[in-house]
Amino acid sequence: MAIKTLILIPLGLMLCAASCQTTEERAEARLDMTATTKGQAAAQVPPIVAIPACVAHMQRVQLRDEPWMIFKFRWEVAAENRDKQADDCAAWIADLNRRNAQLAKGDGS
Repeated sequence: MAIKTLILIPLGLMLCAASCQTTEERAEARLDMTATTKGQAAAQVPPIVAIPACVAHMQRVQLRDEPWMIFKFRWEVAAENRDKQADDCAAWIADLNRRNAQLAKGDGS
């Protein structure tokens, strides 16, 4: 019995020395993790700026080589579709920036 005890004590000490930390080491590790977490929470995502091609509205012009009503109808349909795409792109970027600002504040909702 004494031999088993003499063998297990050094083995236990070796395992503890390899994996056990002192209270100071644990406190320093906690402080490091806290600083890392605070730094990540405080990091802000810069607002995204839309490229001009994404939010550009189509200009309305009039050509003179075809009947005005045919041209105007065709042009208005194309222009309305492009303007809708530009408005959707601008709304998406504004929503993304709003959500990033909320996450930076810590709202999460």
